[in-house]
Amino acid sequence: MTISGSHTNSTFPTEEDNARSDASLNLYERINRVARRWHASTLAIYEHQCCDTQDVNDLIYGWDEGGDPDSLLLDAGASFALGVQWRRLLSHAGARFDGPTIVRLGDNVALRYVTHPLLLSATYIVVSLPTDAENASNCSHDMDAALSLARITADIEPVILSRRELEIARWVSEGKTSPEVAVILSLSEYTVNDYIQSGMKKMGATNRLSFIAKTIRQGLVA
Repeated sequence: MTISGSHTNSTFPTEEDNARSDASLNLYERINRVARRWHASTLAIYEHQCCDTQDVNDLIYGWDEGGDPDSLLLDAGASFALGVQWRRLLSHAGARFDGPTIVRLGDNVALRYVTHPLLLSATYIVVSLPTDAENASNCSHDMDAALSLARITADIEPVILSRRELEIARWVSEGKTSPEVAVILSLSEYTVNDYIQSGMKKMGATNRLSFIAKTIRQGLVA
C-alpha cells in the first residue's frame, strides 16, 4: 500500500498534487531506496506543523508492505518523541537532521528521524524494520547519508501572494482568528476566509495551519 500527499496511487507526489519541489521528490526517492534495500516493512514521511498549541502531522508519503493503513498513523507517543527530537534539533544551529531514535515494537524496530527544522515545521521520517541489529545498523547508516545530502528549503519555489493575503497571513500567524482579523482590517469574516482560501491554493496548503507554516518557511511572514 502506497500513500502520497494527495492519497492517490502514484508512487511519489507530483507537483499537481502538492506543489513539492524536485528536491523533495529526490529526498523521498533516496529514502525509499534505502528502506527497500534493508527490507523495511513500513516507511512514513510526515510534514509536522505547529501553531500556538496545535500540532499537525500530515502524512505526505508512505507505504506498508502488509497493506495496513493504520500502521502509517503517527500515534501520540511517537509524535511526542519526535517533537522532542525536533526541539533538540532547533537548538543545534547548522544541524540537518536528528536521529535515529530507535524503538522496539513487537517484532519490528522503528528508526525515527527529524529533518528540515524550522520554528513551526519539520519533516518526520519513520522506518520500521524486522528486529535485526545488523540490518537496522546498516539501514541507519544509509539513512544518515541520504539525509546529510538533503536540501529542501533552499529549493522551494517562491509564491506570490497579494498584499491583502500577506497581511491576513501575518495576523493569523500571530494567533488571530478570522473574526478578529476581520475587525482589525475592517473586513467581513467571509472576506478574510476567502483570502485565506486563496492563499492556501497558491501555496499548495491543505489547511490553515499548513498555509501559515509554508508562508513562514518561504520567508513571506516573519
